[in-house]
Parts: sequence; C-alpha cells; structure tokens
Amino acid sequence: MPVVNKKKKKCSKLILLRNISFGLLFVFVASINDNPKNNYTQRQVASVPEPLTKKQSQFLKNNLLKRTHKLTIPMVTHISASKSLIKKDEITLIGHLKSNTRLENIRIQWLLPEGVEMIDGTTTSFVSSTKQGDKFKFKIRVKTNNETNDIIHLVAKVENGNQEYSNSSQYNTRLQSEITEANQALYERAKKYKEDQARMSN
Repeated sequence: MPVVNKKKKKCSKLILLRNISFGLLFVFVASINDNPKNNYTQRQVASVPEPLTKKQSQFLKNNLLKRTHKLTIPMVTHISASKSLIKKDEITLIGHLKSNTRLENIRIQWLLPEGVEMIDGTTTSFVSSTKQGDKFKFKIRVKTNNETNDIIHLVAKVENGNQEYSNSSQYNTRLQSEITEANQALYERAKKYKEDQARMSN
C-alpha cells in the first residue's frame, strides 16, 4: 500500500508540473503578441501617408484655386453733417451712397432715436438702379431735444438675386467730432506702421 501512495504522489507532481509549464508557455506567447513595441511599429507603418499622385499634385497647383482679386462691397455709405450756427440744436445731415457695381431697387432709410425730431427731408428713399461708380446724396435736417449723445443711423439695403446686401453708417450728435478725430489718429498710426514695415522689409 505505501508503494501505491508514492506512485500516486509522483503522478500528481508530474501533472502539476505539466500544467505549470503549459501556463508559463501561454503567458510567454501572449506577451510576445501584446508587445507594445510590435504595436508601435505596426501603427507607425500604418500612419505613413501615401505620396500624392500626379493628378492630385496638378490639382493643388491649379491657378483656379488662387484668388486673383479682392472681393468688393456692392455699396458703401457715410454721413457728413453741419450744425446750425443760429439754432445749435439743429443738425443738417447728408447721407452718401456709392455703388461699386450694377444694382437695382436700393432702399435708403434714416433711423432716428427717441428725442431726435425730423424737421426737413424724408426718412425713406429709393434708388431704382445704379451702375459702378454712381454716387447719391440724401439730405435731412433734424432737431435734438436733449444734451445726451444720440446716434443716428443711415442704412442702405438691396436684394441681388437670392442674396441681400446692407451697409450702414452712424452719426453721434454730441461726440462725433471727438470720434472722427480719434479715428483719423488711428488711421494715421496704422498708415505709418505699414510704411515702417515696408521699409524694414526692403
């Protein structure tokens, strides 16, 4: 009986060693397949871009893709003003419209805030048609009833096919001279900076 027990123990040990060996072999094989270096190499190879074909290169060099001219605004507006020397609360405003292309049925509208009264002129006007370079003027006279700064707008709108264009300008009843001077100073500084950069590049 003792001999049989020894044989059984020996067989159990062999089975255990065999199972451990298979387990270690499985872990070793799995670690090779999951090696991050292998994955990194595969990802690197997959991420290399393919060279452009001759047709693609010609498409990118096509001159039609290059903008050859600057986009222009269909129309522009601005406002000039003169104050009455006798009645200081009255202001004469002239709205200016310039067309940069052929347009039809332009609507011109003055937008007056509360406290500003129309004395002479009309708030809405129409221009039936224009060609490039045409200029128009729209004159009104208004009276301001308070000492605060009121903002008056001139808006031009036109429909061209399925698109609608608009351009607007504004006038400040009390601060316009200061705003104009500040804008002019800013323009001069920007102009000087551009000239300095041009000289430095040469």
